[in-house]
Amino acid sequence: QYRNPALLAKMAAGVDQISGGRLEFGVGAGWKEEEYRAYGYDYPSAGERVGQLKDALEIARRLWTQDRATYHGKHYRIDGAVCAPKPAQRPHPPIWIGGAKPRGMRLAVRYADGFDLGRHGRDGRDLAPEEMVQAFTELEEMERAAKRERPLMRSHWSSSVLEGDGERLLDKIAGYSRAGLDQYLCAFPRDRAAEMIERSATALIPRVLALA
Repeated sequence: QYRNPALLAKMAAGVDQISGGRLEFGVGAGWKEEEYRAYGYDYPSAGERVGQLKDALEIARRLWTQDRATYHGKHYRIDGAVCAPKPAQRPHPPIWIGGAKPRGMRLAVRYADGFDLGRHGRDGRDLAPEEMVQAFTELEEMERAAKRERPLMRSHWSSSVLEGDGERLLDKIAGYSRAGLDQYLCAFPRDRAAEMIERSATALIPRVLALA
């Protein structure tokens, strides 16, 4: 919540145009209190942060799809706002919502194209496949209740997926795939980013694709 959502939506539309329609718009309700404090923001309750995200999503989707958009939410508002140019992708770039709690899942079911299942609480460990199955089962129940026509894409952010030997990695990824995961998001340490990107492209990704 560090940026006005209307401004963020306009910036995202510009990036989508510049990139030729390659933007994927990933957002979340925020969770790291020390980041809020470091940038001079108060740290709202979880319910308030989810409410802010809901308003932001309403504003972004309206700006991307309407000539002049108006929305009066609890936390943010726009009045006859214009977003020009519109995003290259229509009706808008794919929206991903990250989270691990039912409130975030419900927002994803209502507003998003994909759900990024967060890591396990503040200890930051990756979820086990059986934990993913449980979370995705809950997500599917919400999708059915909302009568979604298309199921959400599913991803999981991991900073440790590239640790270990190749066979263990493949076993781990295969377990995630069986649990219902569509995409893996990996973070690399800055001092090894180039090395690890090259390694994943040459040694890991071809073997992962062969699992499909």
